[in-house]
Amino acid sequence: MKLAWMVVASSLSCGLAQAGDDPSFVSGTWTGTGVFQVSDRITACPEVTMRFSASPASYNLAGASIKCGDMVRTEPLHPAYDIREDGQVYFHDVPVGRVDNDRIHIDNPVGAGSGMSDDYTIIRRGDLVVFTQVMGAPGAMPRFSFVAIMRRAAEPPRP
Repeated sequence: MKLAWMVVASSLSCGLAQAGDDPSFVSGTWTGTGVFQVSDRITACPEVTMRFSASPASYNLAGASIKCGDMVRTEPLHPAYDIREDGQVYFHDVPVGRVDNDRIHIDNPVGAGSGMSDDYTIIRRGDLVVFTQVMGAPGAMPRFSFVAIMRRAAEPPRP
């Protein structure tokens, strides 16, 4: 009996590890709410919509619309990231992150010599996606940060 449980647990963990390296879990349109921080000001974001496009070999933010207080921001399509062996994420042949366990983490350096980076993570748990982004220098107040919790948007009915 003990051996049977070990075999089942081993096969489940192997299957999950392989599935978790595929960023396709985030493909589609997601809607929800969030919070935006600039300096010491924190603003609620009652309307967040983000669209992602992903396959086992690539991932990108396909657009976003975010309303935080009086600010309305629309993000266009962003360039795609390449997903390579073992879930490594590359941007223009530079390693910038990884995909594993239904989680995408990217750390883009934003300024040579400035010490700042633009870190963001997308985590899927059940039917929720949590998106976090922080831009700034380590150990300092972020230049800005954003957190959103979203659900997949309903697909329109097909004719």
